[in-house]
Amino acid sequence: MSGHKSKKKGSNIICRVSNATPEMVCKYVSRLPKQKMSEEAFRKYMGDKWFQNEHQAPEQWGLYYIDGMNYYPRFNREISIEEADQYLYGWIKRLIVINPYTRFKTINDNRLVESIVSHIENNPNEHDLKEIIRKIINTDEPFVVNEIIANAINSYSEVLSVKQIDKDNEKFDVSLLPNYKEIIKRKYNMNKKEYFDLFSDIKLTSHQDDPKQQIFYGAPGTGKSHEITLLTEGDEVIRTTFHPDSDYSTFVGAYKPTMKENVISKNGVETKEEQIVYRFVPQAFTKAYTAAWNTTEVVFLIIEEINRGNCAQIFGDLFQLLDRKDGLSEYPVDADSDLADHIRKELTLSPRTDFPEGVKEGKKLVLPSNLFIWATMNTSDQSLFPIDSAFKRRWDWKYMPIENEGKNWKIIVNQHEYDWWDFLVAINKEVFDLTHSEDKQLGYFFAKAKDTTIDAEMLVNKVYFYLWTDVFKDYDYESQKAFRKPNSNEPIAFKDFFEKGKVNEVMAEQVLINLELNKPKDNAE
Repeated sequence: MSGHKSKKKGSNIICRVSNATPEMVCKYVSRLPKQKMSEEAFRKYMGDKWFQNEHQAPEQWGLYYIDGMNYYPRFNREISIEEADQYLYGWIKRLIVINPYTRFKTINDNRLVESIVSHIENNPNEHDLKEIIRKIINTDEPFVVNEIIANAINSYSEVLSVKQIDKDNEKFDVSLLPNYKEIIKRKYNMNKKEYFDLFSDIKLTSHQDDPKQQIFYGAPGTGKSHEITLLTEGDEVIRTTFHPDSDYSTFVGAYKPTMKENVISKNGVETKEEQIVYRFVPQAFTKAYTAAWNTTEVVFLIIEEINRGNCAQIFGDLFQLLDRKDGLSEYPVDADSDLADHIRKELTLSPRTDFPEGVKEGKKLVLPSNLFIWATMNTSDQSLFPIDSAFKRRWDWKYMPIENEGKNWKIIVNQHEYDWWDFLVAINKEVFDLTHSEDKQLGYFFAKAKDTTIDAEMLVNKVYFYLWTDVFKDYDYESQKAFRKPNSNEPIAFKDFFEKGKVNEVMAEQVLINLELNKPKDNAE
């Protein structure tokens, strides 16, 4: 509905739906940054012209949002026309629910569903959907209410019921559902982040440009696992965690003893008897492998803490499967008889017809193009089992920096309040000055706040304990200032953080004072 003349500035509920084409979505995705950045950096990147007249459509399409501090993108890569079309399909249905970027004629009312609800409350005898929308939408152009929009409101609003009265004339009646007030109060007071999140479950079937093998690495607490969870939401995911005792059998599978119940008949009397039998028990790799060959949808094998295990020992001959051409393993591997039998049984009913020779029978192992293997690596633990260069070059690597995630978490200690991010900045500088490395620094999610608060117990037992045992223990305490007693160069012993079995909050706060954080506020105030 571009080009209309409104009495009041702002976009109508359909936003710029006439321009909402896959081509335009791809154009904006290509132009927007693909990673989170500060709002200041984003504004500089896009230029003033963007914020004068171009930002409205991509914001309303849910391609990004700004929370007053940072810019957050929808996509971290370019997308295809087909993917953009699929995204728009999901977006147009959800758009009918809420749009905080839209302005209506009604003052202080900027959401379609709420506007309809308010209108019916004030005009209980009016139920013509087309007439109601005509009155509340801020546009002088005719508003077309067709079956698609009526069904979308009916399906997604949760507070409105729409019935078709006259199909030929596209006449619909709308009424309030019994529990509408409770739902409006709980769900419909959305800010721009919540609006952005409304479209987060629109999954694109293609991960065509994503790396088949990728390791997310960074300091502890940088949100590596969380990032993978977001990127794989809605896809089939099989997870495993490597540790020093991991080996080929715990990754692929092996024969193990299990109990089987047999029914034995003696003299016409049936009795049950348990018997030990051996069967092949598949592990994460085999489960993901057979799942991927049984579908054309994307399957992810996620390996947490990949460097905490001996990768050469765990992967064994599967190592050569990581070399891929057009998504398939370039060099097949022969499967042993036990594994081959299991795979053959699992793939018997597979609907796929594109099996390389010997794969469906289980004789050959070949990674399918829809199987992605992603992993996390905590750089502070990289000395456990160093990954050799031959293994490294078969993976793409994505660095997860330490950033302010904008959660406004607070440290409450000794009845004083400190900003969690301020603490991280100060302590990470101390760590870097001491170690000349980022590996031991703390990410935003190193500690998980409870109701946005990190209390003294968590601060001492999780944060200080890590710093004490993994960072400062190998250095002269005179070279750091965080762990020092007040008005003294004498170091704080870890036992000083406890008094009669409880955390000594005065001493716990001393570390924050030593770091010269902002003057604390009285939490009681």
